[in-house]
Amino acid sequence: MNFAAFLKLFYYQLILAGFLAIYVTGKLDLPSGVLFLAGLALAFLRGDQMAARHRRFSRFSVFLLMLFLMFFFLFDALLVSGEFALAVVHVALIVCLLKLFTRKTGRDHVYLFMIAFGFLLVSSTFSVDMWFLLFASWFLVSGIVILMLNDLRSSSLRFSMATFAGPAATTTEESLATTPAQPGRYLLPSRHFVLLAVGIFLAVILFTAPIFFLLPRLAFGLWQLDLSDRQEISGFSEITTLGDITSIKRNDATVMYVRTSIPPNELPADLKWRGIALDHYDGRNWSLAGSDVTHLHHPPSGAWYTINERKYPETLLYQEIYLEPIASRVLFLAHRQISMSRNIGRVYLSRTQTLVKPHTHFRKFKYFGYSDVARFPLTELLTSPPASPEEVPAPFLEIPTYSHPIENLVLRITAGLDSPYARALRIQDHLRQNYEYSLEMEECPSDEDPIEFFLFRMRRGHCEYYASALAIMLRYSGIPSRLVNGFQRGEINPITETFVVRQNDAHSWVEAYFTGFGWVELDATPPDTAQSRLAILRYLEHLFESVHFFWMSNVVNFDLGDQFRLFNSVRNNAHSWRTTVAEYYQRFQTGISELARVWTQRLHDSRDRSSFWGFRLLGAILLVVLGGAVVVLWRYWRWAYRRRRRVSRHLITRVYQRFQSLAAGAGLRRKAGETPREFAVRTRHVFPAELVDEFTSLYYLLRYGSADIASTTWDRLEDLLRLLRGAQKRGRGK
Repeated sequence: MNFAAFLKLFYYQLILAGFLAIYVTGKLDLPSGVLFLAGLALAFLRGDQMAARHRRFSRFSVFLLMLFLMFFFLFDALLVSGEFALAVVHVALIVCLLKLFTRKTGRDHVYLFMIAFGFLLVSSTFSVDMWFLLFASWFLVSGIVILMLNDLRSSSLRFSMATFAGPAATTTEESLATTPAQPGRYLLPSRHFVLLAVGIFLAVILFTAPIFFLLPRLAFGLWQLDLSDRQEISGFSEITTLGDITSIKRNDATVMYVRTSIPPNELPADLKWRGIALDHYDGRNWSLAGSDVTHLHHPPSGAWYTINERKYPETLLYQEIYLEPIASRVLFLAHRQISMSRNIGRVYLSRTQTLVKPHTHFRKFKYFGYSDVARFPLTELLTSPPASPEEVPAPFLEIPTYSHPIENLVLRITAGLDSPYARALRIQDHLRQNYEYSLEMEECPSDEDPIEFFLFRMRRGHCEYYASALAIMLRYSGIPSRLVNGFQRGEINPITETFVVRQNDAHSWVEAYFTGFGWVELDATPPDTAQSRLAILRYLEHLFESVHFFWMSNVVNFDLGDQFRLFNSVRNNAHSWRTTVAEYYQRFQTGISELARVWTQRLHDSRDRSSFWGFRLLGAILLVVLGGAVVVLWRYWRWAYRRRRRVSRHLITRVYQRFQSLAAGAGLRRKAGETPREFAVRTRHVFPAELVDEFTSLYYLLRYGSADIASTTWDRLEDLLRLLRGAQKRGRGK
């Protein structure tokens, strides 16, 4: 492959890597992506022919082009994309294609490089996913190759101007940036360039790895802008309309990964990640009662936010939450949260113990927390008396519109039961056993109560309807209740031993208050009977998620706390290794000393003193033999290596260049187009003719002969070069 084709190939790879890095983030629309890829393919196939017919832009055409790009940018930013960054990307795509279809100089190649690099930078603000690592690596390898090629091109052009243009070229500074970037009359060792670029890339990764571990992941400036591809999730705001959760139940996008101190298989199957708890229902919407400020800043205690006091006996669960960007401020933990880490900044707590941040989750982040997942014994819960008005505020017992059918249904279900918890279980079981789970539901008429419509007409629905019906029916039975939106425990990834929680794991349930126990979870939703995926698809999905989790936990969220844990681990391991090595060395030293003492004592006690001197003589002989064997092996290896090595054309050419340097020292320079034999004829008056002729013949034989001949004659060629150098020195001496 010649220089021009190789340079063109890698410039297009560079542009493609930068473009794909921004396209896979999902921020760039499909029509723009298809049009740009089509234009890029056309430019690769026919761009050079079109550029050859192109003339320089006039000043007026440049002015019109700038005017068009300016109006296009304003139209796109204000009316089409609605985002400043995307409008800039669209303009950059147009400029990139324009450069590819017009005559290109060295300066234009620099512009293309900067445009592709800009694509990569913008993609890093949109996403920090594994795809970004892939395309960034591709971009770096291509960029290294291009930098090497451009340096080679610049050096070649300078050499050409200095050699062929004579002194005028050295006095006239012709700008290399305006010289057409189309050299390349010789074949290029492209494989060597690619391998060298990959080697440089790996070396850069090797040397920057320590910097990665020294610098925590921080967010400043542009990284704080809301540019990420957040997941739009309904049902996790202060006001939730009944049925909002339906849209996210159909989406399988990952919301968070949860790593727990207790193995996932040992945790309850009905474990849930608690999100927002709402207490006021107006017949259509759930919200927090009252018009005052519903979230207050929760002051921390040390390195943690304390949420609830610990009660014994308890089952403490430690959780590491890796949250994806979502359009919500809610923070998730298992039920009965005990504490949460302070690494996420300010945290606000509502009166329903909902944990929220002051802004939405516009980037990936992690936090830690403790929850008490112990379950109260059934026998103790059944003895709980009714809650007094002093224990629970009035909003937890409010009923928006009194309904005789719902009240009669509750009285019929709970007839004969005095225990509040027994009545709650009976209502929960009634909903589970007599209704059907479904995401396909009829629309409730605007003049009807959605709960009545669900209980008496539709008789099927999803978790939000079951939870709302259970909460209202509990209030008819005098039991304080509130609706909770969060997530079910999700799927266990056996590779990483983590919970993978997706949008379709979104769930609604109820927390009811019982005296002496506080808020207890109740869930009336029957199980979903949807079919599971194939085993092979599930395994591939787990494999991909494990890679993504590794990237998210060890790269994106590698923070200052992880640094301290890493350094402490290294320090402890180093101390342990140092202690172990010292112990083994002490044992070895003691063993050698003991062995020497025993043998010395035996020799000293021996009556035959000649055995002692014989032992010393034998040791000396062994040392001499061993040293001689090492010397012989070393000399044989060097001789065999020189005899068996394959002489490359590059080395042969270098030897002949050394001969030309000798001739140049005598005032003879090889002319352009002159063959080595013709040049040898002209040097016979300077060097011995027989040496020059033999050297030239061997050069032809080595340069164009077979590998076997080259192996046998290489030493003779070097000897001849030494003889020629000696003859030149003797000639100077005379």
